[in-house]
Amino acid sequence: MTKRTFISTDLPQMIELYNQGKSTVDIGKIYGVHYSTVKYHLNKAGVRIRTTSEAMYYKHGTTIEGRDERYRMLRSIKQCPFYVEWRAKVMVRDKFTCQLCGYQNTRDKPTKEIHIDHIKRFSIIIKENKISSLADAIKCDELWDINNGRCLCVDCHRKTGTYGGKYNQ
Repeated sequence: MTKRTFISTDLPQMIELYNQGKSTVDIGKIYGVHYSTVKYHLNKAGVRIRTTSEAMYYKHGTTIEGRDERYRMLRSIKQCPFYVEWRAKVMVRDKFTCQLCGYQNTRDKPTKEIHIDHIKRFSIIIKENKISSLADAIKCDELWDINNGRCLCVDCHRKTGTYGGKYNQ
């Protein structure tokens, strides 16, 4: 792609796109200029540039305050005794063995971390059941169903579409 120089008549449209949630990178691609040029001219025009974390949440239609509240709620669920018990039951049922490759920690082998994977994503269960508090979570039977969990070694877990919050359909 050939870069072109900034044209001041583009600025109003750039501001509008930025206020609609487009990133400086996306706007730069549209107008054929580097994102830092877009950032510079938006800033010069008095537009407050979003921080990286703000930009990420702005793009997904949430706010930092909403994210922090949700994060605290999810953390409280994952630290509650019901969740700890759910994880333990899944590990015992699967005999601490990876359900994909069969890896099991023994005294002879170096230890590899064993993770508990949600077969149906934790976040989807939270969303579908409209869980907004720890009390809601405790009442949700689907959240504590051990058939929705499996032991995976860290290598196999990384290959799943849901590892680390990613979701590949």
